[in-house]
Parts: sequence; C-alpha cells; structure tokens
Amino acid sequence: MRRVILSIGILSVFVALSFASWAAADRRMLPTVRTLVPCFLKTNVAERTLCYEDHVPTLLAQYDVEDIFSAIRIGQAYDPAIADCHFLAHRLGEAVIASDPTRWAEFIAMEGSETLCSYGYVHGVSIGAFKNDPMSWEEIETLLPSFKEACAQDAFRGVRKSNCFHALGHMFYFITGADVMAALQICDRVHAIGSPEAPRCYAGVTMNLFMPLSDEGEVDARHLTVETAPIFCATLKEDRYVGACKRASWILQVDSFSLGHGIDSFCHDQPNAEEVELCFHKVFHGLAWKLVNDSEQMQRVCDAMHTQRQKKCYTEAALQFLITKGGSRAVADAAAFCRSASNTIAATGCLDELARWGAYLYDNKPTERAVYCAAFDHEREKRCLKNNHTATVSS
Repeated sequence: MRRVILSIGILSVFVALSFASWAAADRRMLPTVRTLVPCFLKTNVAERTLCYEDHVPTLLAQYDVEDIFSAIRIGQAYDPAIADCHFLAHRLGEAVIASDPTRWAEFIAMEGSETLCSYGYVHGVSIGAFKNDPMSWEEIETLLPSFKEACAQDAFRGVRKSNCFHALGHMFYFITGADVMAALQICDRVHAIGSPEAPRCYAGVTMNLFMPLSDEGEVDARHLTVETAPIFCATLKEDRYVGACKRASWILQVDSFSLGHGIDSFCHDQPNAEEVELCFHKVFHGLAWKLVNDSEQMQRVCDAMHTQRQKKCYTEAALQFLITKGGSRAVADAAAFCRSASNTIAATGCLDELARWGAYLYDNKPTERAVYCAAFDHEREKRCLKNNHTATVSS
C-alpha cells in the first residue's frame, strides 16, 4: 500500500511539473499556473473541482481576468476536473462584479476566451450585478437602453454575442424578483420578438427555474418537479415562453436522458414544430455539457436516437464539447467525436457544421481561425476559412 501511495505521489508531482511547464513558452503565465498545482494534486476529482472553484476567484488579487483564463486553459490539458469550468467561471464573474456592480456592462466584456468555460464568466457577472437587488419597473425602464447596448459592444462578436443575450436573461430573472413572465417580457423589449437573439434571452430566464441560483444550492422558490413544471410553464401562455420553460426543465430528467431514454417524448410535448426543434437543440447541448468527460456515453445517447435525429445529436454535442472544453485541443476532440458516428450522414454533417463554426467563433481573429480550420481535411479547411457568419447557437 505504501508503495502504491508513493507511486501515486511521484506521478502526481511529475504531472504537476509538466502542468506548469506547458506554459513555458509564455514565462509570464508560470506564476499563475503554479497556483493551481495544490488543487491538481488532490486525488479525488470532486475535491479538485471544488478546490478550483474556491481558489481561482482569489487570484483576482494578483492577476487579471485574461491571465486567469489562460491558466485555466492550460489546466484543462491535464485535468478533467477543470474541463467543465462553467461554474468556476460563474464564481470568477461574481467576484469581479462584487468590486463595483455599477460597472457590469464593462465587466461582462472582459472574458478572456471565445469558447472557454461555456461563458460562465459573463453569466456570473450579469447575475452578480443584480442578484440581491430586485428593481421597480421605473428603475428597469431607465436601464433598458443599457441592456440593449450591453451585447452590442465590440467585445461581443460571434458566439460571445449570443451568450451575452443568454446572460441578460439570467439578469432579468433577478431584477424582477424572479417574476418569470415579467423577465421574459423584458427580453422582448430588448430583442425583437422572433429575432435569433430572443430565444437565448428566454433560456437565460427559464434556466433559473431549474438550476441552483447560488453555490449554496439555493433554488427557485417554486421548487418545480417533472410533474409540476409543465403546469407552471403552461401559465406563461405565449408559445415562445411556454417552449422556453419546458425545454429548460430537461435537467429534471437528466439521468434518464443521459441513457438516451425519453428525449423524443419530452421534446414532442412542445407547443409547435419550431419549439420541438429548439428542444432537441437544447437537450443535446445540455447532455454534452453534463457528459463532457464521457464522450462515449454521449455517443451512445446519439446512437439511441432515431436515424434522422442522429446528425443533430452528434453535431450539437460536438459543438458543446468545443465550447465547454476550449483550448487548442478542443476542435480536434470535437472533430474526433463527429467521426465516431457510425452513421455516415451524421458524421459528415457534424464535421461540416463544425467547420462552419470557424467563422462564428473567430470572425475577427484570422490567426486563431486559421489554427481552428487546420483541424479539418483540405476541402473543409477551405470552406472553414471562407464561410461567413451562418452558425446558430442553442437556446
């Protein structure tokens, strides 16, 4: 037993040294990366995850947001406990905004990565700004111009703009004191009804009904269940609101969905055909987020779907793996997931869509886009480099 413990210890130290040396090309990053090593050396994945979530926000006392995200990206190359860093980034964003909530529009533009941590940082900033401060309608009216301008900043391009709209939905839930109908109506005031942005905002509002609102496990006071969620959602009346609410409740059935069971019947309970498609979009993205470290199980989920749904499942999952993991290896891993599909149509369609995302992720970053596109075969690489902004994002 002592030999096993000693071997594990030696291996941990060896990998930790490799972990730090990965940043050697940029010596400026080494001090930041080294601060993550104590978390990395914990033997239990859950303990490491909690350690990162507690420790990383404290780095703001010494490092800026961009450097912290660079350290996270390095860590992801070595530790699955930091691969899904969405909640870690939430806490980082809330720590940033705590210094001056009035600067929320400025702070949400500071995220240091196009795809890292599934945009948890911008969500954390938007939630933290008004989480404990519900507003009157008069106060909300005065802020409407700021809400409309927030995601129009130059920092928000491509996929980051879409996730900014989603983050505003989170914010609207809190400023209305969890009045879901009112928050959804603010989405319509900020984004035109029927616009591509509106469903992202609706999703930000309704997600709060089913996900923890804080690190302490606080949840929405309605405590909706599989049985009561459809009843509440129906009270929202408008199809676009009802659909957003129902698909946000997917998390209540995540255990069965993760085995590929019940997804079809869940999504076909939507109010119209458009909402059905958005539901499959959401569930496949959500499952890939939950299964980010188990791509084989996600593959089994996709293979369990009807043939006509397999292409969408593989595509949405690959895109979510890309966004969740971030970093230079993410596109190669996402492409490998596409190729794992036994259904040739699914594999081809998945790779084609992944290539199209080069323009969406890196529309104003030609160097990064070239690196991204190089992960594909020659023909897809050419299309990746030429494509305009045509990708869509889950709501």
